Amino acid sequence: DTEGDILVTVQNLLKHCLEPTSFLKPLAKLFSVVKNKLSRQLLCTVFQTLSDLDSGLKYITDVVKLNAFDQRHLDDINFDVRFSTFQTITSYIKEMQTVDVTYLIPVMHNCFYNLELGDMSLSDNASMCLMSIIKKLATLNVTEKEYREIIHRSLLEKLRKGLKSQTESVQQDYTTLLSCLIQTFPNQPEFKDLVQLTDCHDPEMDFFENMKHIQIHRRARALKKLAKQLMEGKIVLSSKSLQNYIMPYAMAPIFDEKMLKHENITIAATEVIGAICKHLSWSAYIYYLKHFIHVLQTGKTNQKLGVSLLVTVLEAFHFDHRTLEEQMRKIQNEESDTCCLLNIDTIEVTELPEHEPMESEHMDENKKENICESLSDSNEELGIPDPADCNGTSAKESECVMKSISFLPRNKEELERTIKNIQGTITGDIIPRLHKCLASKTKREEEHKLIKSKVVNDEEVVRVPLAFAMVKLMQSLPQEVMEANLPSILLKVCALLKNRAQEIRDIARSTLAKIIEDLGVHYLQYVLKELQTTLVRGYQVHVLTFTVYMLLQGLTNKLQLGDLDSCLDIMIEIFNHELFGAIAEEKEVKQILSKVMEARRSKSYDSYEILGKFVGKDQVTKLILPLKEILQNTTSLKMARKVHETLRRIIAGLIVNQEMTAESILLLSYGLVSENLPLLTEKEKNPAVPAPDPRLPPQSCLLLPPTPVRGGQKAVVSRKTNMHILIESGLRLLHLSLKTSKIKSSSERVLEMLDPFVSLLIDCLGSMDVKVITGALQCLIWVLRFLLPSIETKAEQLTKHLFLLLKDYAKLGAAKGQNFHLVVNCFKCVAILVKKVKSHRITEKQLHVLLAYAEEDIYDTSRQATAFGLLKAILSRKLLVPEIDDIMRKVSKLAISAQTEPVRVQCRQVFLKYILEYPLGDKLRPNLEFMLAQLNYEHETGRESVLEMITYLFDTFPQGLLHENCGMFFLPLCLMMVNDDSAMCKKMASMTIKSLLSKINLEKKDWLFDMVTTWFEAKKSLNRQLAALICGFFVESEGVTFERRLGTILPVIEKEIDPENFKDIMEEAEEKAADRLLFSFLILISKLIKECNIIRLTKPSKTLSKIWSHVHAHLRHPHNWVWLTAAQIFGLLFASCQPEDLIRKRTTKTTKKKLSGPVAVMFLTSDLDQMMKSISLASCHQLHSKFLDQSSGEQVVKNLLFVAKVLYLLESDSEDKQNEIKEMEEQALRDGMVREEVELEAGADEKVESDNAEVDEHSEPATLLWLIQKLSRIAKLEAAYSPRNPLKRTCIFKFLGAISMDLGVDKVKPYLPLIIAPLFRELNSTYSDQDPLLKNLSQEIIELLKKLVGLESFSLAFASVQKQANEKRAFRKKRKALEFVTNPDIAAKKKLKKHKNKSEAKKRKIEFLRPGYKAKRRKSHSLKDLAVVE
Repeated sequence: DTEGDILVTVQNLLKHCLEPTSFLKPLAKLFSVVKNKLSRQLLCTVFQTLSDLDSGLKYITDVVKLNAFDQRHLDDINFDVRFSTFQTITSYIKEMQTVDVTYLIPVMHNCFYNLELGDMSLSDNASMCLMSIIKKLATLNVTEKEYREIIHRSLLEKLRKGLKSQTESVQQDYTTLLSCLIQTFPNQPEFKDLVQLTDCHDPEMDFFENMKHIQIHRRARALKKLAKQLMEGKIVLSSKSLQNYIMPYAMAPIFDEKMLKHENITIAATEVIGAICKHLSWSAYIYYLKHFIHVLQTGKTNQKLGVSLLVTVLEAFHFDHRTLEEQMRKIQNEESDTCCLLNIDTIEVTELPEHEPMESEHMDENKKENICESLSDSNEELGIPDPADCNGTSAKESECVMKSISFLPRNKEELERTIKNIQGTITGDIIPRLHKCLASKTKREEEHKLIKSKVVNDEEVVRVPLAFAMVKLMQSLPQEVMEANLPSILLKVCALLKNRAQEIRDIARSTLAKIIEDLGVHYLQYVLKELQTTLVRGYQVHVLTFTVYMLLQGLTNKLQLGDLDSCLDIMIEIFNHELFGAIAEEKEVKQILSKVMEARRSKSYDSYEILGKFVGKDQVTKLILPLKEILQNTTSLKMARKVHETLRRIIAGLIVNQEMTAESILLLSYGLVSENLPLLTEKEKNPAVPAPDPRLPPQSCLLLPPTPVRGGQKAVVSRKTNMHILIESGLRLLHLSLKTSKIKSSSERVLEMLDPFVSLLIDCLGSMDVKVITGALQCLIWVLRFLLPSIETKAEQLTKHLFLLLKDYAKLGAAKGQNFHLVVNCFKCVAILVKKVKSHRITEKQLHVLLAYAEEDIYDTSRQATAFGLLKAILSRKLLVPEIDDIMRKVSKLAISAQTEPVRVQCRQVFLKYILEYPLGDKLRPNLEFMLAQLNYEHETGRESVLEMITYLFDTFPQGLLHENCGMFFLPLCLMMVNDDSAMCKKMASMTIKSLLSKINLEKKDWLFDMVTTWFEAKKSLNRQLAALICGFFVESEGVTFERRLGTILPVIEKEIDPENFKDIMEEAEEKAADRLLFSFLILISKLIKECNIIRLTKPSKTLSKIWSHVHAHLRHPHNWVWLTAAQIFGLLFASCQPEDLIRKRTTKTTKKKLSGPVAVMFLTSDLDQMMKSISLASCHQLHSKFLDQSSGEQVVKNLLFVAKVLYLLESDSEDKQNEIKEMEEQALRDGMVREEVELEAGADEKVESDNAEVDEHSEPATLLWLIQKLSRIAKLEAAYSPRNPLKRTCIFKFLGAISMDLGVDKVKPYLPLIIAPLFRELNSTYSDQDPLLKNLSQEIIELLKKLVGLESFSLAFASVQKQANEKRAFRKKRKALEFVTNPDIAAKKKLKKHKNKSEAKKRKIEFLRPGYKAKRRKSHSLKDLAVVE
């Protein structure tokens, strides 16, 4: 109302003005400001009054037609009037000889308004109009004042605001304008540096093109690339450009809630903000820093993102004291060199005048207003109305104008002032702000503990990460600032670890880990002391251990060897207190575990492993000594086990430790195993009893001894009770170092040190502890691989020891628990001894014993692996004993019948090794027959195992043996192709047959092929199906050479695929068999096309012609395998010929010239029009199939694309084609509205009937327009009946996009409205939000069409489609309203149904929101209604 009153007042005042034309520009600017429809119409009236007062302005005031609305439908925009006005304006601009500012200003402001309406066609026209203005300015001799008026004050001012728009389409339109400005005025100071971001030749590399892309990951990639280039210095942009034109792209995704789910773009935007802040001047940087602190405090975005943004900006702090000091030194050096100073002065003096005139002119006209606007704009940008920053902003602007080489001043006094200002602001303002935020008490902390809520608020969690931000900032400042502020920050974070709320402890711990990671390991000791003094009692001790572990884990990437040596004592004390102190018992109390997450699992073991990784070589014993003392003094099994686990983890760390060389590990291991490690034995020496002091009197004999206590004296504990744990740890260290190749055979020194271990390990085999023996065996398995002198001398002794161990531990029922691992390793050791140690040969008696063990273990699932290793070792030495054949027979059976895959694999390997390497002679054939017999084994896994063996045999068998036995293998494998139930077995059998055919010679192939051809004559369809399959394998194996067999095969194929054979089949079983037979022959045809290229054959013409005719008939077959294969065959045919060749051959036929060529091509061209129509109808029929999937849909689209090209070329013969298309198109648009209504009202049955009716219409000629209409109808029906299933529409849209590209700019224009119609419908669909892929595809095709035909043609076509849709909507609405009068019963039923659906939806929503609630529903009376009442 207020706007209207003001405008009426202005209108009345204008009539009394002396110079009303002077108000044209201020009024014109309102066109981009006033949004309300009524106010806008009033503004148009006011604007038109100017032309009434001055008739010379008529051409300017006509611009108001850009706001035209439909007279009939008042809420609808009148697109026709607006488009024609845009065209008039564009043509006027193109003919303009001088710059008419008074005309351009209203046009531009109207364009700005149309850009923000959100309608694609209007915004496209508006942006095109603005671009034509920009390009025209470049061609005319524009003055500085006019340039500033049009570009700076009007366009750039709106452009900066437009780039910040949260509406994606608006931001993209302004991006197009910015890109146009940069390319049109590359030498203007405003755009000079932005030229680096554009690329005219490659849009993929253009930053602005990528930022307009529909795919979000492309935008994210462009932002990431820009951030990287800015950080690396490959692109250098001014502070002003970064703020005005780059920062909006980074800010938009962060504050857009829809974008938060796309993590990649938010991460990229954060990186760009960091890179921009890295290059800003001080005043601009501090502005953004305060802004992001404000964002975090007010919660404008989620906490995680807010913290990461603030941290990123703080990391970009580039005013650290080192840089400032360097700059100061540079200036002092430059002062000594006067010549250099003079050069710099001249550079600065020459740069300034370039900008000063432009600034001064602007200031003269509207100085005060501009300053206020710029300040308010910058405040709006940042969202912080902070008046204290006004000076900073003006300083920033002036600094941006003065594009100096560095962001720092080049004057000593000014630099000193800046340094003082920076440090003063950070220490006096920023750090106190962060301190205040960190230390502020929340409402929950002030509550009494009895009423305190257990739920942690977000505000408590938000403030903790600020500690890290503060530390990050202080690192860039002088050391004294860090020393003054760090203790209070660390103390606050440590105090937060005492909090009972788990969420707060977690965030405090992660913050502390980040702080220590950033500060470095030198601060670790200080932090540990702080933690040790803060976390002292109760649950806090659990928190302490857990936190220390987290700190160590965070530092692992930065730690160097020996870094932790200074903190070793504190950490060992903390970890041992948790593992072996009083606190260890608390970990068994369930109540503590349930309340304190940190107590649930001991992290001290993991911490010890980290210590082992980074401990210095000299400090290793510091870790082991306390543990040895515990072992010596304890009698508790639980404690001993804990020490054992700790040692295990320390050793795991030492293995990875780079400082622990092979020599160091061997020394430590030998010391632990032999129990004489020097540092460990020092404390064991008993101290000497001191001599009695002679000055003291002797003890009185009359003194009574103390009273004996109940229970007597405690038994003395042996110091060696738990020493086996140390020995085992030593063996583990040796074993792991051998296993991880830390100890290598290449070094002579290492081998010398390893040699004494042989006797030591053999001695360990006599130990009483099972784990020690197992450890020794594990080490021997590796040691025996080395060429050591001791192995040869001790081999006999070792063998005896091993057989004794097998005797004691491998007997029935003994190999359980720990003994099991001992037996397994013992067998492995024996296998290595047999296989590797050539100097020692085991006796025949020992071999018999081993085979007996192996035979026994084959059937024991837990010990099968060792048995196979042993058998392989025996087979590799080719030891001949009679028992080996019996064992191999059992192994072969197990290769088929074993339950698990690894066992079958092992059995196959052993059996094949036996068949291929042992001299078998006559025993070979029975073994092969056994394998073939297993092809009928009942279980699928067994059959697969046999096929694996046979395939391996074909690859490794000698050629002679293979030729001799190929027939024996061929038949069972062929039968398997049809008789087997498993698809996997059939696939493997086919691969095996192909492998066989590739290995045998031509003579054998012919013999096998003759056998296969006899199967074609069989009565059973299964035999013929098998013959077709095997023929396909011959085709794949022989390739082009198979052509010599075509004379035999082609007549058979023609006979078998004849559609007449499949007409009178009634029974379901017969129908299935017939379908499979037909599918097999069609697959054979496709193989013949690929391998033998039968498309190019000219003879036998009659047979081939019939084959193609039959395949064509099968395009409509009900079975989806059959029609898809037929479609693929036609796809191969279409791929081999060009549409132009078909048209040429057709024309030569019509001129009655004899033409010989390939039969397939002749078949197509015989009646090309009808053939193309038939194929297109069949393809449409295929799209209706309920078995349609993505791959079959793509095949149908490929075929339709070829057909469409041919149909278009067929039309091009007629001269009046264009007129015909236009007439047909108008007819289609007229009838479309009514026809679609009828279609959508019709049921599914009627739809099918109409399809069948259309199939029968052979009289109507097929054209491209007809095909597009038909496909559009299919898309519409799917959108109406099954909108959740987008498969058909996806296929059809891809077809529309592809045919548009193939037709090209001029040819596609007549078809444009028909192509756009289904795409427009999908873009406006309510279901597209649920599946955005289809909407994205539609949008991509729309963009493609826009680029292809140009904006003007596209806008007209799009507007016509839009208009038709609006008319249709209005018609539907009108008909619905009339229904209450014409058919009140139907209307009432629809209304009832609508209300019922609404209440059901409401009930469903309540049930979803309140689980357990069951809404009441009315009982159904459907059965009652069906009852017959007599």
